[in-house]
Amino acid sequence: MTPSLFALIILAPLVGAFSQVLLKVGANRFGQSTWWRQYVNTPVVSAYTLFFGVTVINIYLFSQLPLSIGNVLIAIVHVLVALSGRLFFREQLTRRQIRGIGLTVIGMVLYGLGM
Repeated sequence: MTPSLFALIILAPLVGAFSQVLLKVGANRFGQSTWWRQYVNTPVVSAYTLFFGVTVINIYLFSQLPLSIGNVLIAIVHVLVALSGRLFFREQLTRRQIRGIGLTVIGMVLYGLGM
Protein backbone atom coordinates (compact mmCIF):
# COMPACT_ATOMS: atom_id res chain seq x y z
CA MET A 1 0.00 0.00 0.00
CA THR A 2 1.41 3.34 -1.02
CA PRO A 3 1.61 6.27 1.44
CA SER A 4 -0.82 8.31 -0.69
CA LEU A 5 -3.38 5.50 -0.65
CA PHE A 6 -3.01 5.17 3.10
CA ALA A 7 -3.48 8.94 3.47
CA LEU A 8 -6.72 8.76 1.45
CA ILE A 9 -7.96 5.90 3.65
CA ILE A 10 -7.49 8.15 6.70
CA LEU A 11 -8.68 11.34 5.02
CA ALA A 12 -11.95 10.12 3.49
CA PRO A 13 -13.77 9.25 6.76
CA LEU A 14 -12.49 12.38 8.49
CA VAL A 15 -13.68 14.66 5.69
CA GLY A 16 -16.99 12.77 5.53
CA ALA A 17 -17.57 13.31 9.24
CA PHE A 18 -16.53 16.96 8.99
CA SER A 19 -19.05 17.53 6.21
CA GLN A 20 -21.78 16.16 8.51
CA VAL A 21 -20.71 18.70 11.12
CA LEU A 22 -20.97 21.47 8.53
CA LEU A 23 -24.50 20.37 7.64
CA LYS A 24 -25.47 20.58 11.31
CA VAL A 25 -23.91 24.06 11.58
CA GLY A 26 -25.88 25.21 8.54
CA ALA A 27 -29.10 23.71 9.88
CA ASN A 28 -28.63 25.29 13.29
CA ARG A 29 -27.73 28.68 11.90
CA PHE A 30 -30.53 29.00 9.37
CA GLY A 31 -33.13 26.55 10.72
CA GLN A 32 -35.88 29.14 11.21
CA SER A 33 -35.33 31.16 8.05
CA THR A 34 -36.75 30.79 4.54
CA TRP A 35 -36.50 27.56 2.62
CA TRP A 36 -33.89 29.00 0.24
CA ARG A 37 -31.71 30.38 3.03
CA GLN A 38 -32.00 27.14 4.99
CA TYR A 39 -30.69 24.98 2.15
CA VAL A 40 -28.43 27.39 0.28
CA ASN A 41 -25.93 28.80 2.73
CA THR A 42 -22.17 28.56 3.04
CA PRO A 43 -21.95 25.66 5.53
CA VAL A 44 -24.50 23.53 3.65
CA VAL A 45 -23.01 24.15 0.20
CA SER A 46 -19.52 23.49 1.61
CA ALA A 47 -20.73 20.26 3.20
CA TYR A 48 -22.22 18.97 -0.05
CA THR A 49 -19.06 19.95 -1.93
CA LEU A 50 -17.04 17.92 0.56
CA PHE A 51 -19.51 15.02 0.24
CA PHE A 52 -18.92 15.03 -3.50
CA GLY A 53 -15.15 15.06 -2.96
CA VAL A 54 -15.38 12.15 -0.51
CA THR A 55 -17.53 10.23 -2.99
CA VAL A 56 -14.86 10.65 -5.67
CA ILE A 57 -12.17 9.56 -3.19
CA ASN A 58 -14.25 6.54 -2.14
CA ILE A 59 -14.76 5.48 -5.75
CA TYR A 60 -11.00 5.62 -6.26
CA LEU A 61 -10.35 3.73 -3.02
CA PHE A 62 -12.85 1.02 -3.93
CA SER A 63 -11.04 0.58 -7.25
CA GLN A 64 -7.71 0.12 -5.45
CA LEU A 65 -8.66 -1.83 -2.33
CA PRO A 66 -10.66 -4.94 -1.51
CA LEU A 67 -14.33 -4.25 -0.87
CA SER A 68 -13.93 -5.58 2.66
CA ILE A 69 -11.80 -2.56 3.60
CA GLY A 70 -14.50 -0.27 2.22
CA ASN A 71 -16.94 -1.60 4.79
CA VAL A 72 -14.61 -0.49 7.56
CA LEU A 73 -14.26 2.98 5.99
CA ILE A 74 -18.03 3.38 5.95
CA ALA A 75 -18.46 2.10 9.53
CA ILE A 76 -15.90 4.50 11.01
CA VAL A 77 -17.81 7.51 9.64
CA HIS A 78 -20.78 6.66 11.88
CA VAL A 79 -18.52 6.60 14.94
CA LEU A 80 -16.82 9.88 13.98
CA VAL A 81 -20.16 11.64 13.40
CA ALA A 82 -21.54 10.53 16.77
CA LEU A 83 -18.39 11.65 18.56
CA SER A 84 -18.38 14.96 16.64
CA GLY A 85 -21.96 15.62 17.76
CA ARG A 86 -20.90 15.13 21.34
CA LEU A 87 -17.72 17.19 21.00
CA PHE A 88 -18.94 20.15 18.94
CA PHE A 89 -22.64 20.36 19.77
CA ARG A 90 -22.71 18.86 23.28
CA GLU A 91 -25.28 16.31 22.12
CA GLN A 92 -25.95 13.57 24.62
CA LEU A 93 -25.10 10.01 23.71
CA THR A 94 -27.48 7.44 25.14
CA ARG A 95 -26.22 4.19 26.62
CA ARG A 96 -27.56 2.42 23.58
CA GLN A 97 -25.59 4.69 21.24
CA ILE A 98 -22.42 4.24 23.29
CA ARG A 99 -22.87 0.46 23.16
CA GLY A 100 -23.41 0.70 19.41
CA ILE A 101 -20.24 2.74 18.98
CA GLY A 102 -18.36 0.23 21.11
CA LEU A 103 -19.67 -2.72 19.09
CA THR A 104 -18.78 -0.94 15.86
CA VAL A 105 -15.22 -0.32 17.04
CA ILE A 106 -14.85 -3.91 18.29
CA GLY A 107 -16.21 -5.18 14.98
CA MET A 108 -13.75 -3.04 13.00
CA VAL A 109 -10.82 -4.25 15.12
CA LEU A 110 -11.84 -7.91 14.77
CA TYR A 111 -12.42 -7.42 11.06
CA GLY A 112 -9.02 -5.78 10.70
CA LEU A 113 -7.37 -8.66 12.53
CA GLY A 114 -9.04 -11.08 10.16
CA MET A 115 -11.11 -12.89 12.78
